Amino acid sequence: MSTAGIIAEYNPFHKGHLYQIKEIRKTLNIEYVIIVMSGDFVQRGAPALFSKYDRTRMALLGGADLVLELPAAYSTASAERFAMGGVQLLNRLGIVDYLSFGCETDTPGEILEMAKLLVLEEPGFKEALRSHLASGDLFPAARMKAFFDAYPGADRKTMAGLFTEPNNILGLEYCKALIRTGSRIRPAPLRRAGQGYHDTAFIPGSCASASAIRDLLHTYLSCGENTADALPVWRLPGDNSFACEKDAADGVSVHRLPVYPSLARGKDIEEILSDTRLRDAIPETVFPILGEALTNGRIIFEEDLDGLLHYRLLMMKDDEARDLLDVPEDLVRRLRHLLPDYRGFLQFSELLKTRNRTLAGIRRALIHILLDIKKTDQPQYCRVLGFRKSSSDLLHQIRAEGKCELIIKPSASASLRNDRSGLLASELYRSILLNKRSTPDEVLLRNELQRSPVIIA
Repeated sequence: MSTAGIIAEYNPFHKGHLYQIKEIRKTLNIEYVIIVMSGDFVQRGAPALFSKYDRTRMALLGGADLVLELPAAYSTASAERFAMGGVQLLNRLGIVDYLSFGCETDTPGEILEMAKLLVLEEPGFKEALRSHLASGDLFPAARMKAFFDAYPGADRKTMAGLFTEPNNILGLEYCKALIRTGSRIRPAPLRRAGQGYHDTAFIPGSCASASAIRDLLHTYLSCGENTADALPVWRLPGDNSFACEKDAADGVSVHRLPVYPSLARGKDIEEILSDTRLRDAIPETVFPILGEALTNGRIIFEEDLDGLLHYRLLMMKDDEARDLLDVPEDLVRRLRHLLPDYRGFLQFSELLKTRNRTLAGIRRALIHILLDIKKTDQPQYCRVLGFRKSSSDLLHQIRAEGKCELIIKPSASASLRNDRSGLLASELYRSILLNKRSTPDEVLLRNELQRSPVIIA
């Protein structure tokens, strides 16, 4: 029997994730499934919809045996750093045989072959990459063009999707990380089931994406689908900045106030939980956690960061950004110039966007500023978020074979206490949840170092 690892966000856990766990158990004869899961902030540059503890419960009820935390220094980073952080953690466990990941190709073996070529970096690849970036291409497009420049005989029609589809991009980075670290772990790509990564449609009989679920919940918990018409406005004469609509009558700018998702109550919760789109998308075993989170106000959207991020940007000193991860000087200059037009996290991210910088990259940079994530932050611990009692032997195996600090009691770990950005991420997330409630939550009153792992039978 073997052990498989999955690097995931489960933001939130849906039927596609359930399918992956069941499929690898069946096809690879897997005994244990270990999840390395993002903490409270995720790779697209945003807070997770549900806390890492709620998502851990979802993962365990969805068939996982052990859930470990991917620290914020990796979970909020580029695909390359995200993948390397997850692979290094799995390597340190010493017992993982396979790394399973979703892909959007019918020929998954090509992902490993492509990764080998990218790691080799044929002469001319780096030069071509710099040239395409200098011409204004975003990194994904620049890398694809540079690859075909370096390998003119490659099948463009077949291989182009490996550079453009989100799961393929991550799959490439996982394989590159396995190669670069000399890992014993074998890649096990699995064709993605259901809707595409960014697809927001709900199609009966098809697994909906996490994006679709998040968007649906956001619609329910905001002012409704026609929010723009219902929101109040303020007028700024002569203001031509981003996110303005010109009033046809007097020509002055109209700013729409940000939509702040509200807490669901009573009948609102019943309406949300009775929506067949959600019930079809989320496994029955984990659906009660969704209801519990909604009832107790344990749900966070990007808008919840608006005030916190604004304060952080106003207080940031000029020399601070030099040490921060993926926060280049040109972005800092643009940020300073446009800061007076700040209206909220999402609006400001759009405002900062340029033709040679992706929106996701900008959002990650803003999160790194908020959480003070530095280039030198490279936490190496293995923090247990939860496990099944029936899989407790797995922890003994890791202690015997692994080369890592396996943290079950956070307060006793110096490594966890020294992870400044990781603790800040957790405490910031906790404070947002506390401020959403009119009465204190006993569990939320415990700080990060006082939290115990989630354990289920």
